[in-house]
Amino acid sequence: MRQFAATLSVAVLAACVASHAHAELTLPQVGWQAELSTFAHSVSGTVTILDDTTIQVDDFTYDGGGIVVYFYLGETNSGAAFASGIPIGPDLRGTSFDGTQAPLVYDLQGEQTLEGLQAISVWCVTASANFGSGTFAPAPLLGDYNDNGIIDAADYTAWRDTMTAGSSSLTNDPTPGTVDETDFAYWRDHFGSTTGSGAGGGSLAASSVPEPSSLVLSGIALVLLTVTRRKSDVNADGFSLNEL
Repeated sequence: MRQFAATLSVAVLAACVASHAHAELTLPQVGWQAELSTFAHSVSGTVTILDDTTIQVDDFTYDGGGIVVYFYLGETNSGAAFASGIPIGPDLRGTSFDGTQAPLVYDLQGEQTLEGLQAISVWCVTASANFGSGTFAPAPLLGDYNDNGIIDAADYTAWRDTMTAGSSSLTNDPTPGTVDETDFAYWRDHFGSTTGSGAGGGSLAASSVPEPSSLVLSGIALVLLTVTRRKSDVNADGFSLNEL
């Protein structure tokens, strides 16, 4: 019985470790974004990592030109990386986008993941041409007006000084182009948020947080280990070894 309980404890702990490892985010991190540059065919837009196999493209524009055109993922933002990279989504040839359509959501095929893929391009396979590309990076933390990674009292000072000076330029402004009471309200409502906490930032903090299932498995394993230890302290006659 003791051997079975110990074996089960080890198995549960192994499952817990595996579950936590599975919860680790890939690189680029979930929530990171890439702003597409405009090299040709009116390409622009924002690409966001949704999970380790999925991207979302917002405000995408493209005039539909080119022959055999896909979104391509690469290890770096370079022609060589995209030429040997991974396509995602359908062929864009002949389809125009004006930025008013619903967000585009694309998944990698098979066992592929986004791990190690740092950039994305609207890539013309036939001509080996980059129509527009960007490198994934953490999304800005809106409300972090002094850009130090946390929304704190110092950001109020930055907002106040900008407001007093009559400037319309404020770092990580949730309402670009204007600096007013709306920006103060956003700062107040998100006070204490950090990069990765969900207040317009990336997902840096999430990779170190175990899933609830991992915590439950850890609890079960500890209980089993405790029971096993108590049984080992009792001899065959039912007396506690500590009482002899």
